[in-house]
Amino acid sequence: ADKILRCPEHLTTAEKIAEKSIVLLKNDGLLPIRKDLRSVAVIGPAADTVSYGDYTETRGRKGGVSVLDGIRAAVSPETEVLYERGCNFLGQALHPFDPSMLRDENGESGLTGHYYNGPVPQGEPVQVRTDRTVNFNWIFALPHPALDANCFSVVWTGSVVMPRTMDGCIGLSTQDSMRLYVDDKLLIDGWGKDKSADQALDFHFEAGRTYKIRIEFVNDRRGARVIFGYSAGRENFPAAVEAARKADVAILCMGDNEETSGENFDRTDLNLPGRQLELVQAVYATGTPVVLVLQSGRPVTANWENDHLPAILEAWYPGSMGGIAVADALFGDYNPGGKLTVTFPKSVGQIPLNFPAKPSSQIDGGKNPGMPGNMSRVNGPLYPFGYGLSYTTFEYSDLQVSPKVITPNQKVTVTCKVTNTGKRAGDEVVQLYLRDVVSSLTTYEKNLVGFERLHLKPGETKEVRFMLDRKDMELLNAKNDWVVEPGEFRVMAGASSEDIRLSDKFAVVEYGMNGVWSETGNSKGDVISASTEMQDVGMTLDNDLKTCWQGNKGDYITFALENGAKIDGLSIAWKKENTGEADFEIQLSGGGGQFLTVYSGSVSKFNEWMSYTFKGTTASDLRILLNSDGLGVAEVKINQLKKE
Repeated sequence: ADKILRCPEHLTTAEKIAEKSIVLLKNDGLLPIRKDLRSVAVIGPAADTVSYGDYTETRGRKGGVSVLDGIRAAVSPETEVLYERGCNFLGQALHPFDPSMLRDENGESGLTGHYYNGPVPQGEPVQVRTDRTVNFNWIFALPHPALDANCFSVVWTGSVVMPRTMDGCIGLSTQDSMRLYVDDKLLIDGWGKDKSADQALDFHFEAGRTYKIRIEFVNDRRGARVIFGYSAGRENFPAAVEAARKADVAILCMGDNEETSGENFDRTDLNLPGRQLELVQAVYATGTPVVLVLQSGRPVTANWENDHLPAILEAWYPGSMGGIAVADALFGDYNPGGKLTVTFPKSVGQIPLNFPAKPSSQIDGGKNPGMPGNMSRVNGPLYPFGYGLSYTTFEYSDLQVSPKVITPNQKVTVTCKVTNTGKRAGDEVVQLYLRDVVSSLTTYEKNLVGFERLHLKPGETKEVRFMLDRKDMELLNAKNDWVVEPGEFRVMAGASSEDIRLSDKFAVVEYGMNGVWSETGNSKGDVISASTEMQDVGMTLDNDLKTCWQGNKGDYITFALENGAKIDGLSIAWKKENTGEADFEIQLSGGGGQFLTVYSGSVSKFNEWMSYTFKGTTASDLRILLNSDGLGVAEVKINQLKKE
């Protein structure tokens, strides 16, 4: 099997996958590291373990390369590599054995529990059951109604099978009398008034080996709190700090393992588990330059780390050859070019902080912090969707969108050029986003509609091409139909969802209306724009009720507002050839091209001024959207109108 599973081709593929997944989150110039440094400290619980991730069988698996292995192989023979684990993923406290690590008397997950009345576990048990784990607090509730709350005892039998080899601890957490037998040997004797069973003993676990278990318990001190668990061993902060102090650079390997991230491992926060951040801070305090390598299966709210550390890499669970890939990225043999496929929040209070998102769905609606403002919580991601740095730089240019006017079933070709303007070869993932500027329903601010990874040598330029079709422009309307609505669409090309480098637009028109939409300017410069009849937009501000800008259903006219304007109303004089009722909407935009409706109504009076009010909102643009055909806007009064 090894000849197939670990053949050279498969190992190379595993390494390449790990390399391309690495995301450079921060680099203030520390990376890449020189290979000929005098000494390098490698510290952390993820340094000397291979990070395979959840749902991976590791028992009996050999040949995996840890980050420590990769660093030792990468540096020069003269460079001293100092290693200290420093801390565990989940701290030094005992963690209850997971059901997957336990086997009861019938070979099922858990341990077999025999429950007795009285201080001695003998005779006929009140109950025999399988306990999936030994982690109980019986102070307020008995395990069985027939048990004597004043005095009962339990014997658990079965076995422990660990998924990985490690030097850790095994023990009990309790205030009551207990005994622990492993392979018929009494390991912990805490039976009686003068003895304590609250102990964790050093223990060497071998992956896949079956350890016979017997645990005896009696609630003689009425604590009735019991845990049978393990830990990854003793933590040693001083040794880790001393190693960092001696080194030219400290590489901290932190993150998750199969006990902290995976199915059924929900968490109350997204910080580094256990005491990992404490160790990071202690090493940082030595003054030695620090690189943080995260090996995690989820976003990390690494706020302190991002504020203080000069370099951060996200390697996820890099797999069997991950140590080589991480070392190559650290020492410059590989230039990381991965991008985030999730958003990293600053706080769990922001969750759900997803991409894509609808306007104002992830902020509290305002732009001004503090009591008089309307920004009452943390806003914005720590690292946005699509984010990722490089050891080189890239320039975007020549965005082309063709054709500029289409009908709903036509396709749009988008091209742009990307140039490596740095001194290193590297990968850039070009991302294309699309926004439906005006729609019948609130749509996402940006939708990812395409991406392409380019490898560019220094000075090299490549063109990337995307094709947009109907499915990229569709929305699910109020009738539950997938439709492409006529109107403006904005195309954005960039290095992440927030790092947009180039932008352009195209329009979708109804069949037979090609050429109605215009991008040309007007007599009012940048103050007014419209979806049609651009030559007439100036008539809405000429103080003449006899002239007008006119459009049909779906057309709109947009007015630019003064910077920071807060608007709560306007006046409009309408014009219509027939006097039947007509519908319209007033929409506002806070910037970025996405408009929200703040007022909708019907027009019943024409050729006279009508005033409309709505909740005061800070906006950059105001738009009048027509929902009926043949409706004209003769004049508009907006106190906050941008000066020409």
